[in-house]
Amino acid sequence: MKDKHCTNCGHAVDSATKYCPNCGNDAFQEIVNDRERTNRSEPQRVVIDQAGCLVVLLSFIFPIVGLVLFLVWMNTRPNSAKAVGIAALIGFLLQAGGFSIYV
Repeated sequence: MKDKHCTNCGHAVDSATKYCPNCGNDAFQEIVNDRERTNRSEPQRVVIDQAGCLVVLLSFIFPIVGLVLFLVWMNTRPNSAKAVGIAALIGFLLQAGGFSIYV
């Protein structure tokens, strides 16, 4: 009596058989893929990890803003955090250098 199907190839397999006669794999092995693991009712959130030009410019002009954004985005948006962190560091160094020239 062939009432079950192989989880690998879909071939009809006798329930007493352990291995599929068509493909040779374990006939009733549960295959769990990534789609089955995630909850389908919750939409996945896509985070674009790219800092905009205005955010980088703002971080350059006001380095404290870049520092705060770097610390906030460090774990969730590492590429954006790196961009604003570098802009803040360069802005700070140029502002400190310019200030020391005038003093």
